[in-house]
Amino acid sequence: MPHIHEKIDFTVSLFIVQEGKALVIHHKKLGQWLPIGGHIELDEDPEQAAYREAREESGLEIELIGERQPTTGPGTRALIRPRFLDIHRVSPTHEHIGIIYWARPKSGKVTLAPGEHHDIRWCDEADLKKLDPPMGRDSGGGCGFLVDGAKGAFLFFRFRQKQGDQGSRKEKKGGVKKGGTKIAHGGKESKKNHAGGGENPAKVIAKARPGGA
Repeated sequence: MPHIHEKIDFTVSLFIVQEGKALVIHHKKLGQWLPIGGHIELDEDPEQAAYREAREESGLEIELIGERQPTTGPGTRALIRPRFLDIHRVSPTHEHIGIIYWARPKSGKVTLAPGEHHDIRWCDEADLKKLDPPMGRDSGGGCGFLVDGAKGAFLFFRFRQKQGDQGSRKEKKGGVKKGGTKIAHGGKESKKNHAGGGENPAKVIAKARPGGA
């Protein structure tokens, strides 16, 4: 898609994860492996762009995973908080503000968009490191963005699964402690505690830089 604004455009990138694998595409124009993503159009908010890009580039309907803060009053709609934000240069005169989400498939069948991509596939962390050519926009010529971003998503979903399993056991023993942060699942909200050990997914994703043409 051509640039919308002269100097800065807004884009979304989606780390769609299922069964420990992230969905990636090989972009024809850029010649790079990237997560699903693209420009936010003039009449869209970031969530709408994310759903559209997922549908157009993969054939999937998705759920965005993240916190949705309380609204402040009538006429205000809270958006799901993205996992990461950055601004990166795509040419000497143009930059992209990248909005990165983690997501999971809800329905649909993975389908290649032949006009935009050479390939689409599910990859675990080891697969991502073996992709040829390696992922772009990494100063070392490697796959830092995609691997780090996917690793953060993998850790998050494993953590959520662990917390869910622990919650189920607690409910059987007499209930789960109330409270926590609201986590949005495709527009819906539920209560979820964030206590727990292990590597912090936010620290992993902080190294990532977004894709999207």
